Amino acid sequence: HFSITQLDKKISIKADKFKALVPCLPLDLAQTPLPDLPMANIDNRFSEALNKVSVLATEDAQSVILASVLMSGSSLISTNRLMMLEAWHGIDLPTGIALPKSFCVALSKCDKKLAKFGFGQSSCTFYFEDESWLRTQFFAEPWPDVQGILNRKCNLFEVPNDFWTGVDAIHSFSSDSCVYFHKDALHSHLTEDVGASYNVTGIPKGPIFNIKQLKLIQPYVQKIDFQAEGGCLIFVGDQIRGAIAGRI
Repeated sequence: HFSITQLDKKISIKADKFKALVPCLPLDLAQTPLPDLPMANIDNRFSEALNKVSVLATEDAQSVILASVLMSGSSLISTNRLMMLEAWHGIDLPTGIALPKSFCVALSKCDKKLAKFGFGQSSCTFYFEDESWLRTQFFAEPWPDVQGILNRKCNLFEVPNDFWTGVDAIHSFSSDSCVYFHKDALHSHLTEDVGASYNVTGIPKGPIFNIKQLKLIQPYVQKIDFQAEGGCLIFVGDQIRGAIAGRI
């Protein structure tokens, strides 16, 4: 026999020989979370941009820049310290709000249409067309200024023909998940007498990049520079750009 009885400020639970009295929280201390008041109209351009960049954030990361996506006005920025992505949604929104990765995942799984956005001192709320909403606390710790990473000097050009085919061709031969750039060729190793290679006209000698990071940007790249300022790869695409640090 099992029973639960509500008493004055307590709940009595009984089951055979077991009995427990559980204190209840006073009603005046119980707080119902309320959404932040809507301040701006938004649409699914925001969630589309978020899906592009949130792949770099990690839920259990110890640093705010690794565990969140930064709202930067009309764009969103993320990084894993080895690469950085910025995607534009074109909506006039606040700058400096760091959205936790867990919230980004929750928002991406919702197939409803976004309608409005609101924020307060420590939280923000995304409203949908059906008036439902998702609210999250955001990180109090600020992001550093990362624009210098994305705005470095570069000489963008069209992606060389067969570049992505070459990356795929040597991938399984790479022992460290990197592609090595030789003159007009991609190699799986630093030396030419080991592994595999694939001839690609226009490839400069010297750069070394992680293949997984290259594959992340493949759907978006329209123009690229393999030897931008500081030894980085810089790319631009439709409403997106990014940087990948070269391996030394």
